[in-house]
Amino acid sequence: MNKKSTLSAAVLLIVVAIVAFLFLNGTKPETVCVAENAPSSGFVDPDKNDCPISDASYAKIADYNSKPKTGRIAGLVLGLMGVGVGIVGLRKKA
Repeated sequence: MNKKSTLSAAVLLIVVAIVAFLFLNGTKPETVCVAENAPSSGFVDPDKNDCPISDASYAKIADYNSKPKTGRIAGLVLGLMGVGVGIVGLRKKA
């Protein structure tokens, strides 16, 4: 590979890394509010006027937050690969 194609590959890897990091993480589950005196998880949703969150809704949110985000992991790995390929391309003699 010549210098130009190596740098092009580096840029492509970095662009794919940014897309993976930003867009491949899924969506956070919506909160389900319960009635004021109904049993709740003890947590409130500040985006919905501090309404109490149901136990099932909180369990889904906690599960989402505790799982690794594969899109971010893939983005980080691809980004590091792109930077490495870019360094090699810059140091390569024409």
